[in-house]
Amino acid sequence: MTVVPNKEFTLLALLVFGIGYGMTRMMIPFARKRFVQAGWVRENWQKKSIPSGVGFVCAVPFLLFGVLLIRFSTYFPVIPVNEYSALLIWSSGMTLFGWLDDRFGTRDVGGFLGHLRKLMIEGEMTTGLLKAIGGAALSLGVAILLNREGYVVLIDGMTMALMANAINLLDVKPGRAIKGVILVGISILIVSRSVDILLPLLLLFGVILAFFPADMAGQVMLGDTGANFLGAVLGFLLVRMLDVPETCMLLAGLMLFHIYTEFHSLSELIENNRFLRWLDEWGRGQSDQENDDQQVA
Repeated sequence: MTVVPNKEFTLLALLVFGIGYGMTRMMIPFARKRFVQAGWVRENWQKKSIPSGVGFVCAVPFLLFGVLLIRFSTYFPVIPVNEYSALLIWSSGMTLFGWLDDRFGTRDVGGFLGHLRKLMIEGEMTTGLLKAIGGAALSLGVAILLNREGYVVLIDGMTMALMANAINLLDVKPGRAIKGVILVGISILIVSRSVDILLPLLLLFGVILAFFPADMAGQVMLGDTGANFLGAVLGFLLVRMLDVPETCMLLAGLMLFHIYTEFHSLSELIENNRFLRWLDEWGRGQSDQENDDQQVA
């Protein structure tokens, strides 16, 4: 359904954004406290132990919106329930895989080839490899749910899976993954005119803008849990929006990105590029200082 700017759509858009922002903002302090109590912490890039995997709170507003959509589908026909259900299945599954990696995974193995060598040489199935295999299988199943056929199932499935992992690869320093999501999301916002794309996107913007300050301040980590979820939503919206040739171009770019990060340091690339370094560091210095002041106080 194409967007027709009017009062009703504006109110609906504000409601959706508000659900994402409000719920996420309310849950972060509670989740942060509980994660610390449970010992679910991990050292960040500054060697500080902070709660990891708090990004699960990003998924909760999407689940609530799904319940509202299904319950009031008669009065809320702008988004097909079956398509939003597919989005929930896909994003929730990737969130679960990320949660398993955050809770039970280790960081002594990196990259897909590293996880594969661990299996082939030592016979150990890492949570990272489980996430890769499970995510690939789930993405193909969701592509089928979207009524894709033939080779398009493989194209859309691979695109969704690689987009989810791409955001995960960005989640090395505070704010980097969310900045990536914002850039991709703005691109979708500029191009798309479909309600069933824009409303979930506005919900996503509400979620990440609520999470962004705590992430930038180094108070919590998205973790694989949150990064997988955000990337999964982006991947789903992109394959819904793009036609097959455009999706192929996106898939090629994602494959090149993954090949590069398999053999090179993404952080080193960012550090050696003036614009990328500025974008990456924007807001972090001030947030780090504010966080240190809070800890001293």
